[in-house]
Amino acid sequence: MTPVSVTLHRKKIVRNMIGLVLLLVAFHLMGLFLKFKLGYSTAMGFIPAFNFEVEGNFPTYISALLLCLSSLLLYWISLQEKQQRGVFAWQWFSLSMIFLALSFDEIVGFHELMNYPIQLALDIESGYFYFPWVIAGMVMVGLFALFFFRFLLSLAPSTKFGLSLAAVFYLGGAIGLEALGGKHAALYGLENITYQYYVLFEELLEMSGVILLINTLLGHLHTANSSIDIRPAD
Repeated sequence: MTPVSVTLHRKKIVRNMIGLVLLLVAFHLMGLFLKFKLGYSTAMGFIPAFNFEVEGNFPTYISALLLCLSSLLLYWISLQEKQQRGVFAWQWFSLSMIFLALSFDEIVGFHELMNYPIQLALDIESGYFYFPWVIAGMVMVGLFALFFFRFLLSLAPSTKFGLSLAAVFYLGGAIGLEALGGKHAALYGLENITYQYYVLFEELLEMSGVILLINTLLGHLHTANSSIDIRPAD
């Protein structure tokens, strides 16, 4: 069977993703202006269509798509590692499945189902754990850190740095700003522009982390013995 040659322009892909996220940010800010300054509730559906807090809209599906693309790249790397009998092929595959789950969760919101049982068990109704799923998220991050520690140390310096930086951005948004926003929401509620800025920066950090991850994975495929041609230039 003749192998299929696929050429990916790394810089162009990353630039397009950044441009798309910045466009979503601009629309979100326009929605905040329409709602909190001009007094519109939906503005003919524009506000909920681009608000980062609302589920099932454009930002939700774009974020899920970025996570799914990350999963596909991680899966491709795992196949390459398996073919080359790499020691950490399973870790690459595990990361692929984690990001596939995150992609589905972005759409369905499974993590929010943990709020009520955790709140009930720990009697938490305020503070940084106003959204109690953050506690479960911190525990899972700790477990994953232990599981992937040796794998991370084995990587090339550029890949190691890229994955670490992507994790800092993504988790800083998903858990760090979620906790800060939760404390603000506990004190002042959800329907205020300050909380909306917390949501904006949370989602912006998450998407930035995923774009950093994709850029790192494309770079890894470029330097590895991959059947995909990853071009670093335009």
